[in-house]
Amino acid sequence: MYIRFWFILAVVLSGLVFTFWSISKTTPNERLARVIRWCTPIVAIAAISVIGAMCFTTASAASHGALLKQTLSMDASQFNEAMEHSPEQSPITPEEAVTLADRPKVIYFYKFGCTDCADAYPDAIDYLINNDLEAELLFIPVEGETSKSRQIALASGITEVPQFLCVYPDGTTWIVNPLTDNNEINYHNLDLILSTVKSKATS
Repeated sequence: MYIRFWFILAVVLSGLVFTFWSISKTTPNERLARVIRWCTPIVAIAAISVIGAMCFTTASAASHGALLKQTLSMDASQFNEAMEHSPEQSPITPEEAVTLADRPKVIYFYKFGCTDCADAYPDAIDYLINNDLEAELLFIPVEGETSKSRQIALASGITEVPQFLCVYPDGTTWIVNPLTDNNEINYHNLDLILSTVKSKATS
């Protein structure tokens, strides 16, 4: 679980050092009273800080398509890696994402913590954006075995991630793999997305 433990630990230790320094020359009864008086708020602050950090981390990961069990099972380096290579999901339902619109859509289906997705993101997305993708770009995470997003992906013909689903106003769809067989960025496929989207947008 990714939490800034070092900062919290430093605060707690500083408080404890100050507490024991302040009671070093008091009687036993006075020491106990001071320990309780000083340590209680320190412990409370530390507990609130930990809980707050956990809530923030969980919410942040969830916005990138992570399930709670995934977040809890990762160490700091794994969590950082997964966050770096998982976009923030679009504020739209999976059903709305695949619905036909007035302009083309390019939907990126991915999974939090997926190693193949780490090979594709953000380079494939940056390439499309930097080359003036004339489509609405959406990010839909496939969260779990029974999730609605997974059902929508399967219904669209997507059986693995990462994959792009292009949805065109004329009712046609197209699935595009952003990676080559060697898990490198497939720029040929990305160029086909750009050219096809442009032709569909102007037709």
